[in-house]
Amino acid sequence: MTVATTYRTCPRSGLQFEHQAEWLMKANAFVAVVWLLVGGLLAIGVVLTRWPAVHWLEADTFYMVLTAHGIDMLIFWIIFFEMAVLIFASSTLLRCRLAMPKLAWVASILMVIGAIMTNVAIFQGESSVMF
Repeated sequence: MTVATTYRTCPRSGLQFEHQAEWLMKANAFVAVVWLLVGGLLAIGVVLTRWPAVHWLEADTFYMVLTAHGIDMLIFWIIFFEMAVLIFASSTLLRCRLAMPKLAWVASILMVIGAIMTNVAIFQGESSVMF
């Protein structure tokens, strides 16, 4: 059974993007930027607490926000961006289609669910640890 694949050629670079891989790449890059934004907003809370004139958050809340900031910036942003780059490299640069695009979408959705569950656990106050 053959699967019909559609390719789009970029007018500037001349690279050929496979349809499913392109959308998966864009989705992972978008989620990476969302986690970067969340981590950046949490960084504001960390900075305003460390500033002696403001001292915005209490100690327990500070470590909760610091943990969420660290995980969002050091793990989730990097992993989702790496996935976008790996999909780009494996499909566009090697000019291959995704072998199992539905499984790749399921994996990406599970990654998003896991990242959200991790943040929920941190903000419930039971998972605050220092790196």
